[in-house]
Amino acid sequence: IEYQFVERGPGNISGRTRAFFVDISDSSQNTWFAGAASGGIWKTINGGASWEISSNGLPNLGTNALAQARSNPDIIYAGTGEHYAGGDLNGAGLFKSTDHGKNWFQIVKPDDITALQLIGRIIVNPKDENDIVVVGVSSTWLPGSPKSGIYKSIDGGISWSKSLFFENGYVADMILSDPVNWSTQYASIN
Repeated sequence: IEYQFVERGPGNISGRTRAFFVDISDSSQNTWFAGAASGGIWKTINGGASWEISSNGLPNLGTNALAQARSNPDIIYAGTGEHYAGGDLNGAGLFKSTDHGKNWFQIVKPDDITALQLIGRIIVNPKDENDIVVVGVSSTWLPGSPKSGIYKSIDGGISWSKSLFFENGYVADMILSDPVNWSTQYASIN
């Protein structure tokens, strides 16, 4: 099978597109959100023909992780900072939108959890928009400093517990094994 790929943008942003999802509340599948390494969050409602900025309230435009709650599509989480190789932008923590990406507010700062200065992945329980798991990496690579971890919140980001921590290496990616099954998650370690 040969697949044809067509560029859909957004092309007028700064940095690489690091995060992307198709809006589950749009049955036509023409509404998409994209997060750029240093260009903020962008939204299209026409399958990529045109894009508009959707970063109101974000003090840091390095958006490298996005996740929409299946149980409530108005809830979207955005992680800032670029933890991939070659990334050079520290983040401002984790943000949440309760109005379908129109406005964002900070729910955790890097001062609260150092490893959430560079957020690589976010996954949300498909049945509970308040049950979230975040992969974070510290930009402080000194001995004894927190380097990488998986953090969990069951109250929409008010409180957090550390699920997994690595002193040598970092969590590069994390997924659900099945988009509707929260009980099994996979993480790859670099």
